[in-house]
Amino acid sequence: MRAAVVREPGATPVLEQFADPRPGPGVSVGTLLVAALNPLDLAFVNGRFPLRPLRPPCVAGYEGVVQLADGSRR
Repeated sequence: MRAAVVREPGATPVLEQFADPRPGPGVSVGTLLVAALNPLDLAFVNGRFPLRPLRPPCVAGYEGVVQLADGSRR
């Protein structure tokens, strides 16, 4: 997948190819329609979010809207 990838804390995320995540049991796979970066994501990228330590390489951003096979959006 193409994603904003963080290679080191504080670095600017770079748009590049990244391994597709693997869904776990009972998890649906959808098509990403839109994604966003917000202040919480920026804190994470800069290593300032203590509840989720930065483990590069990783993808910046955790919010998005997907469309599932049945046409519904989540």
